[in-house]
Amino acid sequence: MKRIIILFAIAWLSLGLFRTKADDMSVEIFYNQLEPYGDWVDAGDYGYVWHPRDAGDDWRPYADGHWVYSDAGWTWISDEPYSWAVYHYGRWAKIVDIGWVWIPGTEWGPAWVSFRYSNRHVGWAPLPPEAEFGGDVRDIGAWSDSYYDVGPTDYIFVEVRNFGAPRLHDVELPMRENVTFIDETTNITNIRVENNVVFNGGPEYDAINRESGQKIQRFTLERRTNGFGSDPNSFRASVQGNSLRVAAPTIAAAAATVAPSKVARKLQNVQVNHGWTDAGDPAAVQKLRAKVKSEAKAPAGLPAQPKFQRTAALGHGAATPAARSAFGAARATDAPAMPVPGKTTAPGEKSAATEKPLVNTGPTPAEKDRKGDRHQSPPVEPAARAESGPGKIKPERPETEAHPPQAESKARQEEHAPKPGTLGKPEEHHEAAPSKPEDKGKKKDEKKEEKKPE
Repeated sequence: MKRIIILFAIAWLSLGLFRTKADDMSVEIFYNQLEPYGDWVDAGDYGYVWHPRDAGDDWRPYADGHWVYSDAGWTWISDEPYSWAVYHYGRWAKIVDIGWVWIPGTEWGPAWVSFRYSNRHVGWAPLPPEAEFGGDVRDIGAWSDSYYDVGPTDYIFVEVRNFGAPRLHDVELPMRENVTFIDETTNITNIRVENNVVFNGGPEYDAINRESGQKIQRFTLERRTNGFGSDPNSFRASVQGNSLRVAAPTIAAAAATVAPSKVARKLQNVQVNHGWTDAGDPAAVQKLRAKVKSEAKAPAGLPAQPKFQRTAALGHGAATPAARSAFGAARATDAPAMPVPGKTTAPGEKSAATEKPLVNTGPTPAEKDRKGDRHQSPPVEPAARAESGPGKIKPERPETEAHPPQAESKARQEEHAPKPGTLGKPEEHHEAAPSKPEDKGKKKDEKKEEKKPE
């Protein structure tokens, strides 16, 4: 009898340990879940990066979706089937001749963006891989654009009154005017940790709601760390009463040898476009770059130039001791004060309300006929030759800094000012058909025809 009890106890403990380990997922969850929607590329120092398949030239991250406000701050929600991963983990970089690629990371956040704001316009841009949280690094402030060299064409701008639109891609302003928008706005990035959760500050919630044509609801954040199946829809965000339920699996460090099962290509020379070479008139761009550099200084102790440091786990950045101490000293001193968030709902806690997907109706931008010049920008200047050595990352060369640009004319201000009676009514959210993965048989045939990676 004692032997049976002992064996039962061992089995029970083993089951408990197994469940605990199962809660932590490896980087392979990204490799497997994102493979149907894009290609994995070996990008040298950046490691294995993901590029969305069938993305047009004007595709940009954090474009096809909308903002909601939770107790983790501004949270990005998108109907794109891979949004749960690429907008809440890791960072983005724009590589010459490829476009936007996503570099995996292990820490969940409501969104990893830099914010700019004025009384007329609000904009956001994806943070680069060099802007990494880790260890004691728990603050990214208003110096993000100047230190990480975030350029105009990385930004998406909308009018403040349209910030609550259910699909921001439809109301974004022409990229060719981003130099003007950057000049008139102020960086208000404020990413920090509150209640053990990454908090994404930015525009003040009450001020945005007063001006927005569509009121933005506040949600309590519920992060789901497990319970995901093979169905991609199990990762979708949903609303349950006043709770916003999002997929936030804990990603454990993986061995350095872990790689995607399929690598589409290997880049020999990685050249990064930070959003300046294709921004417009060179003289205006030079003045703007000087203005951005003078906006805010990075905390003392950070290296003169940010550098991406590949770790043995995922190929994402790691903070140096100097950076950690600098961030710790700069907490709550370099960004505007933001509302204090509430407590985070414990995983698994449910309300009596019926759960429904947080999706929008209407065609996606890929399904719509893209007309007009909303995304047009001047031709891209030829990139400088990469430094010697395969896989080395070469950022674009900064132009000579000049004097800050002059303020926008009064005529332009009147042109963009909101007119009375033009604020639209809030649009209702309806359930939409879930995205379906590609046909397995078709994928197998496609894989046979594809070339082996180099």
